[in-house]
Amino acid sequence: MTKWIVSIPTLRDEPGEPGGRIPGVQLYVVEASHPRLARRAALDRAAGAPALRHRRGAALLVEKLVISPWNGPDDRVSPPTSGIRG
Repeated sequence: MTKWIVSIPTLRDEPGEPGGRIPGVQLYVVEASHPRLARRAALDRAAGAPALRHRRGAALLVEKLVISPWNGPDDRVSPPTSGIRG
């Protein structure tokens, strides 16, 4: 199986902030035989209550999701790559 890093942009409404919204990103490293399976695994994890709590209720911008092959060592995050669009 191949390791993938899946980056899912987020957007949270925050009336007290300039512009009223705070962008963010939720990252998942998953093992899957195909990028589409990695996407599904990351979205399944992102749908859970702990992930929603972690991103403070921010909406997932699934249409901007990026899947990239993991090219770093097992113990730390590698530099970003261009990836495969969602």
